[in-house]
Amino acid sequence: MTQSSAPATLAVVIVSYRARQLLAECLDSLFAHPPAMPWEAVVVDNASDDGSADLVRKRYSAVRLLANDANLGFARAANQGASAARADFVCFLNSDARVMPGTLDRLVAILRQQPGVGAVGPRTTGSDGHVIRSCFKFPTLARPLFNVRPLRTVLGPSTLALAYEPWDPTTTRAVDWVTGACLMVRRDALERLGAFDPEFFMYFEDVDLCRRLWVAGRAVWYVGDAVVVHHTRGSTLGVHTPGLFLMEQRSRLRYFRKHYGVPGMVFIRGAMGLAALWHLAALPFQRGPARASQGVRVNLDLLREALAPARGPRP
Repeated sequence: MTQSSAPATLAVVIVSYRARQLLAECLDSLFAHPPAMPWEAVVVDNASDDGSADLVRKRYSAVRLLANDANLGFARAANQGASAARADFVCFLNSDARVMPGTLDRLVAILRQQPGVGAVGPRTTGSDGHVIRSCFKFPTLARPLFNVRPLRTVLGPSTLALAYEPWDPTTTRAVDWVTGACLMVRRDALERLGAFDPEFFMYFEDVDLCRRLWVAGRAVWYVGDAVVVHHTRGSTLGVHTPGLFLMEQRSRLRYFRKHYGVPGMVFIRGAMGLAALWHLAALPFQRGPARASQGVRVNLDLLREALAPARGPRP
């Protein structure tokens, strides 16, 4: 890690929320496999109640800690961390991720070698080594129709799929977007674009940033020979709860309102409402009353969200 008098080339920004043990593993991986350049680490804790901030203070004194009094969401907290650092490259790393040897150096190398690339992301694997998709095509207006089984059967999975197929996870290539589990961005690009849109509390902030990079003339690359191990949804207690599902749908609506305007948002609301109605109609055929009861609540919430007044991004 760089000394206080030496400017850092790379800043690793970690947003943490109720992920104390995973945060420790993440930081341990950074110090075990540091980049071969001056670097710094910034942890932004979103008012965790599990002792995460105290852990950083006591065990990782070289790490800069920003402890928030409230949960500001991922985008705002990540922007906080990026603003606190002055490095040429900023790597946003999930607290439930671990870097492997050479990962950070390889990502920086790509950005140095390719001046037209604004952001890069590595190959992501689970703890058992299986590859987790970490790059995708931009979602289209028709994508929510994929959740309606009869339409999915008619259209076929490849028509609306977001994954690149065929796909070799070891390749390095341009892609539409890479996930925020590990996303390295040029400092100048962040400053020009304004980093993550804080209107996204969680979900779709990485899709939005990558889309804005492409619009600004900066490419986004997936780097297949750099690896990060990711415990998916580690900061949300490992469960995609109905509340998180609804939050994801709200971010989806915000994304389409921002990039497709009012007509696009009206269409996406209709598609989401159609998907909710279909799932409600299919619930009597679900196994178990608990599953059916939860399905009713989730899909009624989704239907209400689809019919609610538009909530576009605030200026």
